[in-house]
Amino acid sequence: MTSPERYLEPVWEAPIDLVAHRALAPRDGKVKGMFFRRIIAETRAVTGRPITTRPFFAFSDYPLADWLTLLHDAALFAHPRLPVRAGLRRLGRAMVPAFAESMLGKVVYSVAGDSLMRALPLTPRVWSVISNHGTAEVRELRQGRVIICLRNVWDFLDSFQLGSIEGGMAFFGVDAAVKVAMLGPCEADFEVTWR
Repeated sequence: MTSPERYLEPVWEAPIDLVAHRALAPRDGKVKGMFFRRIIAETRAVTGRPITTRPFFAFSDYPLADWLTLLHDAALFAHPRLPVRAGLRRLGRAMVPAFAESMLGKVVYSVAGDSLMRALPLTPRVWSVISNHGTAEVRELRQGRVIICLRNVWDFLDSFQLGSIEGGMAFFGVDAAVKVAMLGPCEADFEVTWR
């Protein structure tokens, strides 16, 4: 378990070596097309033009390496005045609504209704549906605080995934503070607190 003093705000200005990061990621990693589509829609909403015209089918699987490249490039494309990590964070905030709007997301979240405390324990199930490589665990769930542990998750944990957690909390109407303890390039624990 991560000690409380290890949870930190990310260093938004820290560089990202996309080539090195892709080289470490599993070659057989897959990402659902619905997430590619959401990133393309987000770039279009911000810039007025899509980052790519390549078609992606919502429940088809696409290579993780392509996903990492799209995310990195989309952060620079949509938010050129921000550090790439800050751009990734903004893009991440749109991911939970994208899943929740899908048929599968509607089924999963029908169990939770509008209750954050019923939705948080579903996090591992969501990850088992959307990823063939990443896993999630929810620890220490109580009103006002939860620890979310992501393992074998390669899509920029301390920026994109942090933003995704923020977006998930906002989806349930909660303004949360999210800090991260990086355990490796694909492993992190997130401390999420709210009032």
